[in-house]
Amino acid sequence: MEIMTSSQGNTIITVN
Repeated sequence: MEIMTSSQGNTIITVN
C-alpha cells in the first residue's frame, strides 16, 4: 500500500 500526497493537497492511495 502506498500513500502519496501531492503538492496540491490531494491524497492518492494505491493498494497492490
